[in-house]
Amino acid sequence: EEIDSTQSGRSRRRHRVPLLEAPPETAKTSYQDMVLLLQNHPTKDEVSAVRDELHLLNLELEALGEDRYELDKKYMHLPPSPTGPGSRKNGVHGNFWDVNVLLGNSRSKLSPDEKDKLKCVRGVCLSVHIHNPRAREALLSKCGSKLARSRGFQQSGQRETSFVTLEPSNCRRGGAGENIQHMAIMHGNDAGAAFFFSRDNGKSYTWGHLPPRLFRRMKQEGLDRDGDLVYLSTGPRGSYYAQFRTGHCWWGNAVENDNDFHAIMNDWDVYRVVFGPIITHEHDGQKYTTSSWVILGRDGRAAWKNVPSRLHNLLSSRLADWAAPAEVALGCGDSYFVRFLDGSIDYCLPATIADECSRIELRGGSITGVVLHADVSNDFIIRHTQVNES
Repeated sequence: EEIDSTQSGRSRRRHRVPLLEAPPETAKTSYQDMVLLLQNHPTKDEVSAVRDELHLLNLELEALGEDRYELDKKYMHLPPSPTGPGSRKNGVHGNFWDVNVLLGNSRSKLSPDEKDKLKCVRGVCLSVHIHNPRAREALLSKCGSKLARSRGFQQSGQRETSFVTLEPSNCRRGGAGENIQHMAIMHGNDAGAAFFFSRDNGKSYTWGHLPPRLFRRMKQEGLDRDGDLVYLSTGPRGSYYAQFRTGHCWWGNAVENDNDFHAIMNDWDVYRVVFGPIITHEHDGQKYTTSSWVILGRDGRAAWKNVPSRLHNLLSSRLADWAAPAEVALGCGDSYFVRFLDGSIDYCLPATIADECSRIELRGGSITGVVLHADVSNDFIIRHTQVNES
């Protein structure tokens, strides 16, 4: 089942009615005065009046959107440095919000210095573990890596050659994770995983095959996977959630009768969707399958189904005034990662990934995201801030 929805928005400055001012006391105006005012007002036909009213309404909506942007910019805290003094306190890695909206807005009034700070908070480094050499080389190339091909990427001989850390020092200007908004690992063919990522400038790149149903529908609609797709999450048996530059959203769940999933997707303004393993259980001699997933709304709500018990307890125990989850990932088995808006994180990951996360944190870095796939057990991407030299 595939459903789409549309979102749009624009912004400007001037208000039709000044804000924070008392309304005029029209109630005290006499009937005769109002008739006199109308007699002196130029006449117009109804079509012109409606057209003018719609124009004024659009201007007001644009002004309100601009006001919200200015308030977001004013009250969002920009830390002096993601690895400097004060960037971490009691395990909370500073304040964090969805910087992708600001950095991806072509009309943004942020200065270059403010943009650089936001990028640092989002995480400019990528620690990548992809077994398929062709997929790994493609990812390194698209991220501007200056590392030599087919070499042991890390100097430590104890680390696998399929592991590489991309950072500004070993990539071309604007490379590594500096301009990347979103990344996803997809289940590829027998050769291993595929991947997708999108950039702040609206461009995207896909290596490997998209989920079959999504690919067919995009082909029917004449959409380009490397130009129109801006966000993608995939799961077992072709499950997917996709967002496009037009604002449309499509999704497909491998379990067709998952009414909870489809009800939330139709009712919420969805921000993130991740899919976990397909769960099979038996009752009265018959086998049943059910899906696992987490959905995050733009208003801070979260919904989940069949997630690991530790993640379930973590999400269900949070109070209404606590920081909402901002990023989440589900992997094989009971593995997961979650980051909240206050920068705090929690994860239960395979030893290879958990060890790398610990190494990053011990060197002063902050983990801002982990990319997993429920059907790909050995490949992952960790996004993080720069670490201290050692």
